[in-house]
Amino acid sequence: MRISRLYLEGSYQANQTIALPKEQAHYALTVLRLKNDYVIEAFNGQGLLATGKLIVTSRRTADFQIESVEQSNNESPLNTVLVQGISKGDRMDTSIQKAVELGVTAIQPIFTERCDVKLEADKLEKRRNQWQAIVIKCL
Repeated sequence: MRISRLYLEGSYQANQTIALPKEQAHYALTVLRLKNDYVIEAFNGQGLLATGKLIVTSRRTADFQIESVEQSNNESPLNTVLVQGISKGDRMDTSIQKAVELGVTAIQPIFTERCDVKLEADKLEKRRNQWQAIVIKCL
């Protein structure tokens, strides 16, 4: 059985209970269909990995009860940077997802001379937030 992983900001301590944010609770309960007392892992992007149980508090809310915390070191010793020309549609999302799965250290999206994508500042910020969410989901 695969252990589901969630991104939760902050620091962790053993025997701590954390209320899941709305998006994470939706992902765990609706998308993954996890049930009460299901074992999950949480990471904070700072090298901490917590293992614990999902505590379902209502139909749309859940808590994460931490049982153990450890320092994870699963980063590649190679410093790989992907410079990616911004592409149309879902292609950019797929490129970012696959790059994260392969262990790329950094992704630098760029506008190229022959790039057909024209984004205004507000839409560019929205796309950047979407790409960051894809990266977090794939970790």
